[in-house]
Amino acid sequence: MPASKSMKIKSVRYNAIVSRPNLAEKNSLFEKPQAKSEDESSIRKQELIMMTRVIEDAIKQKKEGNKSPFYELIRQINDISNVNPNPKKLRLWCLAFSRIMHKFDATCSDLVYTLLNFNWTNHDNNLAIAYVMMLANLVAVYPSCTEAMLEMLVQNFLYKEDEVSKMEKIHGKVHYAIKTLLPSIPQEEKDLFHVLYREFPHKRESLGAYIVYVKNLLQLIEYTPSLQHKILTLIFERMIELDTEVQGQIDEIEDMEEGLNKLNIDLHTSQDGSTDFYKSKPEEPDFEIFNDTNADNSDSDIEDSAPIVIAVDIANGIQKLDCIIKLVLDYLDYSHKNGTREQRTKLTETIFTIFKESILYTIKSRYIQFIPFWYFSLDKLYASRFIKLLLDKLIDDEGKEITREAAAQYIASYIARAKYLDDDDVMQCMRALIGWAKNYVSAHKNLIHVRDESKHEKFYRIVQTVMYVFCFRWRDFRNTTSGNNIWNEEIKELKDIVESVFCPLKFCAENTVKMFTFIAKSIGFMTCKEYKCTKIKNDSVLSMGEYFPFDPFRLKTSQTYLEGLYQVWEEIPEKSDEEE
Repeated sequence: MPASKSMKIKSVRYNAIVSRPNLAEKNSLFEKPQAKSEDESSIRKQELIMMTRVIEDAIKQKKEGNKSPFYELIRQINDISNVNPNPKKLRLWCLAFSRIMHKFDATCSDLVYTLLNFNWTNHDNNLAIAYVMMLANLVAVYPSCTEAMLEMLVQNFLYKEDEVSKMEKIHGKVHYAIKTLLPSIPQEEKDLFHVLYREFPHKRESLGAYIVYVKNLLQLIEYTPSLQHKILTLIFERMIELDTEVQGQIDEIEDMEEGLNKLNIDLHTSQDGSTDFYKSKPEEPDFEIFNDTNADNSDSDIEDSAPIVIAVDIANGIQKLDCIIKLVLDYLDYSHKNGTREQRTKLTETIFTIFKESILYTIKSRYIQFIPFWYFSLDKLYASRFIKLLLDKLIDDEGKEITREAAAQYIASYIARAKYLDDDDVMQCMRALIGWAKNYVSAHKNLIHVRDESKHEKFYRIVQTVMYVFCFRWRDFRNTTSGNNIWNEEIKELKDIVESVFCPLKFCAENTVKMFTFIAKSIGFMTCKEYKCTKIKNDSVLSMGEYFPFDPFRLKTSQTYLEGLYQVWEEIPEKSDEEE
């Protein structure tokens, strides 16, 4: 596919991506207009006075029962706004309506609707100023139109293919309008957020629609900081929807083995650098799909083509997710670097809240959790707090089993993969887990029965977590300065736990057990007794499966943020014959 059709995100600083409303340039909203001749000015004043009288007379006659002038006025406004646009006339009408707005009442609803449908964003900034001033007066005397007005403004954030070339200017005017009008609206932020939530593009809409809307939401936070938590939560909710749907489709397509060899998905075929999305139209996904020219059999049945359809959905979903994650990371990076201490504190609380309330309980998400993974790398205190949060949820006796399972998965994967963690954080976590498991064995070893393994599921989760971390971090748990392996005292206690009467190697996840036993033997830590793994049967909770949230991240646009932070798997060094 040609590179011109590829949707890319610029890899630039956030202040270039999400800038302030661009209204202070030359010929801007704030620049004084050039002086006009006295005759021209006099004509304009007379025209304005005449328009004001027309409006006032139309409203008065409508109240008296004569509706013709009123609807003729509406027809004229529609004509110069949408049929035969005349920006200068529109500006004068806006000024005239501002003067007479106090005469509006409930009978003027049709006229109000007309004013809210002005074509004001496609013209000069002088019209935008006059229109916003008119809206401010309108909301003051006609508050029932507030929601309709906000809806009109927010709908300008929706992607319109025929307006791509002027989208940034349109959005700048809309941000100016929202910023100006919010202080005059009762319950302004509550009303605004309801509209923002309702207008968020459906997950089936185009990549362009998603990027445009999310960029404007993030820009809006700049002048409505009190909405930061709600807006970020909304964006994360939508990303989670995309993430879980993509993962579900990947699982589905993996079951269709016959179709897999016909797919060639490449989300980033273009290697020519970034492209501004305003100049790049997302007409079709940037990947190749199966067609008759590369088919083994042109008469393949419909079932063979099923994976192709799913692959299209996967590619679209991954592109959306990749680009939105990049935008959110850009925003968080910019906000953390440039915000005050108080602003950073609020932002951090929002990230922790979103994780605790949404991400943690999302079953098998694939990518979204890497946003907090990256964010917690910005400050050692964030990482320490995150580990403590997970430990508390894992060890808590009062917590639900599904919460403990999620915490176990996250803490195992986080400690294993977060390259930026201090040794103290890693050892403190391992010390807490091994200490708990050791105490559990001591307290329950005389009470265990062969058929009661499901009663000890918490124990097995914790031991499985420790074994998984050991497989990645074993090099950090030994001292080799003397030429011999001297293992940390707490780590040595893991041997007794593994060999206890609870037989964790029999009940923990099979792949984790195999990996642990192989590494433990290869590096001389311990030789494990072989068991045939048995899944714990308990219908009330999820099985002891192997889901590790921070398995490799594969999104090309946003993965640059993880460079240097992510621990990849390192193979076990091969021993010489003499060492063997």
